[in-house]
Amino acid sequence: MSGQNYKSALTKIAWGYVFLYLNINLGTVDILPAWGGMLLIFFALDGVAERESSAKLLKPFALILIATELIQWVMNILYVTVSWSWIEVVLGIISLYFHFQLLTNLADISERERSAYTAKLRFFRTAQTVLVTIATILDVEIITWESGILFIIIGALLLIMMIGLVITLFAYKNEPLFHLPIPGYVQSVLDELNDAGHEAFVVGGCVRDALRKAIPKDWDVCTSALPEETKGAFFHMKTIDTGLQHGTVTVLSSGNPVEVTTYRIDGEYLDGRHPENVEFTRSLPEDLARRDFTINAMAYHPSKGVIDLYHGRDDLQHGLIRCVGNPSKRFQEDALRIMRGLRFAAVLDFTVEAETAEAMHQQQERLSAISKERINVELCKLLMGEKADQILTEYIGILEHAAEGIQLPTRNLNHLPYLLPVRLAEVFPKDTATHLRNLRFDNDMIKKVAALAKLRNAPAPTDSLTDMLRFLEQYGEDVARLHYERAGEEKLASLEALLYQNPCYRIKDLAVSGADLMEVGLEAGPEMGHMLQYLLNQVIEQNIENDRQALLDLAKEAINHE
Repeated sequence: MSGQNYKSALTKIAWGYVFLYLNINLGTVDILPAWGGMLLIFFALDGVAERESSAKLLKPFALILIATELIQWVMNILYVTVSWSWIEVVLGIISLYFHFQLLTNLADISERERSAYTAKLRFFRTAQTVLVTIATILDVEIITWESGILFIIIGALLLIMMIGLVITLFAYKNEPLFHLPIPGYVQSVLDELNDAGHEAFVVGGCVRDALRKAIPKDWDVCTSALPEETKGAFFHMKTIDTGLQHGTVTVLSSGNPVEVTTYRIDGEYLDGRHPENVEFTRSLPEDLARRDFTINAMAYHPSKGVIDLYHGRDDLQHGLIRCVGNPSKRFQEDALRIMRGLRFAAVLDFTVEAETAEAMHQQQERLSAISKERINVELCKLLMGEKADQILTEYIGILEHAAEGIQLPTRNLNHLPYLLPVRLAEVFPKDTATHLRNLRFDNDMIKKVAALAKLRNAPAPTDSLTDMLRFLEQYGEDVARLHYERAGEEKLASLEALLYQNPCYRIKDLAVSGADLMEVGLEAGPEMGHMLQYLLNQVIEQNIENDRQALLDLAKEAINHE
């Protein structure tokens, strides 16, 4: 479905208001009858409801108003006069409510799409409500010049308001449609679910990133369809039961995995991490209400625009991390959300909203019960964020509950290479291996970071060939690159130039092997290792070339000398 239905609806509404306010008549017959205007607006409601579902609730009111206007139109033709008395009051209230709510829906849709016409639509909503109320109270038949100056003023204002509203609706209709760049394979998933009679939206982080004009890593879909209904909609495609108990089915669309999850309500979080059970629902608002932060609680469909019940787009624009609903409750449910919030603030260069920040501090002790593997993931992403230094400074007390041994860096992380081992070494300078082991880092990472932590306060590496070879021998190529890059681009360039030459800094790089040395009379055993190390030292010290014959001659000389 495209946004053309909505554009067509705006056209119908605009012409509907022309009929309602310009009841041109010949004698007793209206050429532009009010019931015709209401009928146009009635047919427009489905197009509005595609983007604002509550517009469907206006249909019964529209039918009442159409019937009323049609009866009045017929009575005028037949010269029948009936006193409506209190019924007119009720119908007037219905009419006021209908038009107020209709323009509210249009303004809300406009706001979600960051349209320039939001403020104008809200102004005309208010102006129409006030003027029609006054006109109803005065029992004004619009533009009745014989009724006195007050009637003329109200009539003129209503006419001006109508012209402005119609112009605004036509201009809004011609505004380019807001859209997110949904990949084709994801759009096909939405289309299949829609064709099967279900709601479906992309939701969460992909919407957040797309609104920031960043490239989403994953596109998640939420739907009103139950898991079995989702599988039924994709009977012709491969599906994987990723997590049926939580409503998630992975659909392989053109070879790409797309997670499709049923709208749900989470049960109690008794372990402070996971809901004990989930309840499936057909309501998107109920699903969005359970999410962590406003910027992650937005959904989008091309024909309905962005569904943003918690003003996530405003928080994106203002750079705020804010919980959905009560922040203390959100963190009591799942304390890992504290780390996620800090990670988002660091990576997106956002600020944690005051009430959310206060709740983080209140609930920080809950982090000690969170699995270290999950803390590991969030901490690593946080440290790689542009705002990592500031978040560490402001929330070090919270982070100490999550990662024992973490310290404030003595150097600005943004002045260091964009490398995780280097940044870890800055915040875990003491007992590095122990703390990283507690956070479930693998042995290779622990070894690198521990070495870098020891080298934090070492003098800057020199460009001496011997010094670089000694450093490579002691720490290896990976740590050497990290250490030299930490010292600056020029230092790294010197090391890279040396490495490009495949220098000899390990025993295995020597032009001779143990077998070669046995040929010149050296027996296998400890002495063999000592001899190989002696030859390597001579090469590193540049006392001899890494040449097979030269090394064998030096070995013979050493053996004979002994």
